[in-house]
Amino acid sequence: MGEVWVCFNVPESDYLEYASEAQPEDRKIVELVMTNRSVFPHPSRINAIEAEFNSETRTIPLRADFPNPNRLLRNGETGTIRMRKLVKDAVLVPQKATFEVLDHHDVLVIGKNDVVTQQRIQISEEIEDLFLVSSGVTDKDRIVVEGIRQAKPGENAGFELLEPAEAFKNLKLRAE
Repeated sequence: MGEVWVCFNVPESDYLEYASEAQPEDRKIVELVMTNRSVFPHPSRINAIEAEFNSETRTIPLRADFPNPNRLLRNGETGTIRMRKLVKDAVLVPQKATFEVLDHHDVLVIGKNDVVTQQRIQISEEIEDLFLVSSGVTDKDRIVVEGIRQAKPGENAGFELLEPAEAFKNLKLRAE
C-alpha cells in the first residue's frame, strides 16, 4: 500500500474556490485528519474530480492520493479532509473567547481606559478552535481570551496583552 486513495465530497462552493486559478498553489494542498485527531504526516493534492455533481446535497466527489510509506492507512478507515482556504483581511477569534447569549455570540473587548465591554459578533465560518468573524470586532480590538468569567462589562480590566501569534499558539488549528 504505497499510496491510498481517499474519496470525499465537498460543497460546490468549496470546490469552485479550490479549483479557482486565483488560489495560490500552496493552498491547493489537502491534509487528512485521522480519527485520533492527528494529522497524517503526508499531505496530498486532489487528483481526481468526478464528473457528476450531486444536486440533492450540492456536493461533488473528489479523490486525493496520499503516499502511505509506513502503511499507516488501511482500506475502509475514516477521517476528515482539511482543505486550505485563503481569506483576506480575516478576523479570527478563538472559540473559547466567545459565549452565547440567546442565539448570538458575544465577546468581551477591552476598550478605552481598559474598561471591559460586551460586543456581539457575527460568525461567518466555524473552524476548529476558531471563528471567522464578519462583523462586531476588528483586528485592532483587544479581546478577552482567558478569564472571561471573571471579567465584567463596565469594570476596569487587569490584563496581560498577548500578540495574536502567542494567543493562538496552543490552539489545534493555527492561523497563518
